[in-house]
Amino acid sequence: MLTSMKKLKSAIPSLLISLTLIVSFNAFADNLFNCKQGYISCNKALLSGSEAEAVKQSDLSRNLYNCKMGYIGCNQSLLSDAEKQQFQQKQNTQNTTYSGACAENGSCYGDISDVTGLPKTTHVNGYYRRDGTYVRGHYRSRR
Repeated sequence: MLTSMKKLKSAIPSLLISLTLIVSFNAFADNLFNCKQGYISCNKALLSGSEAEAVKQSDLSRNLYNCKMGYIGCNQSLLSDAEKQQFQQKQNTQNTTYSGACAENGSCYGDISDVTGLPKTTHVNGYYRRDGTYVRGHYRSRR
C-alpha cells in the first residue's frame, strides 16, 4: 500500500502537466473558433500564421456577406475591386423610391396597421398565388 501511494505521488506532477496541456489546447481551439466567428473574445496574438490567415479569410467572407445583405457591418474598403463593382451594380439596380426599411408595396417597418393597430415589424417577401397573381413584398404586424 505504501509503495502504491509513492507511485501515485510521483505520477501527480506529470498528470497535472498533461491536464494543463489539454486545457491549454482547448483554450487555443476556442480562441481560433472565436476569431473565425468574429467574436470580441478573440485574441489574435495567440494565433499561428496559418490560423491568422484563416481568420482573415473568414473576416473578408463575413464582410462580403454583410455588404451583400446591406448590414451595418459592411466595410467597403475591404472589398476587392470586382466585389466593389458587383456591390455598386446591385445598389444601382435597386428601387430607390423607397428607403431600405420599406417593402415593394410601400409599407414600411414600424407603420401602424389599420387592422390590428400594432406596428408592422414582420417582413413578408413577394410571392405568387396559385392563380398566378403576384403579391408584392410588404410588412405586417405580429398578432
